[in-house]
Amino acid sequence: MKRNVAIVILSALCVLLACWVRWCYVEKGKVSYSINDVIGERRYLEDCVADLLTVSSVNADSLVLRRGEECFSLSDCVSYPCLVIYLPSVQEDICGSCLFYAINEAQNSLGALFGSKNVCIISLGDNPEIKERIYKKRVYITDRPLLAVPKAYMPYYFILEENGSVNSLFCPNSAFEEHTSAYLANIGSMRLF
Repeated sequence: MKRNVAIVILSALCVLLACWVRWCYVEKGKVSYSINDVIGERRYLEDCVADLLTVSSVNADSLVLRRGEECFSLSDCVSYPCLVIYLPSVQEDICGSCLFYAINEAQNSLGALFGSKNVCIISLGDNPEIKERIYKKRVYITDRPLLAVPKAYMPYYFILEENGSVNSLFCPNSAFEEHTSAYLANIGSMRLF
């Protein structure tokens, strides 16, 4: 009888110990995960702010865009103000998933506005990964950089005004979807378009 009671008590202690270890492991995992999120999010936002401080305007008058064999001036391709989805380099190892994310999020968030001339996709050099037939959107190519950006392997969003001024420069990132969603919601609600 004493042996049965000892086995029951020992079993109960093992179950309690297992529950306690699991609880400690899960709680510690949550703490370190949230700290990593905060540090990564802060670094991401600092980079976005630093990008904003380095760019003020684009020389829109002298900008020549290509699409296939045809050449266009920027004012022929867009209506101002214009949300530009800019791919700053195809020479760098461009992040393909970042590019798809940036275009798909703009397309999904902006709805019919995405198909208008108030949204434009511009790539520095030919990028075979951007397919017009998939996005149902013309893609224009430039041979000169529009902006000097620190992360040439990432796509950027910005608002281009008729006078060439650049506003709201932003680097969309799928790791921080809520910031991209907030940016696009703000752009869509600006009623500029």
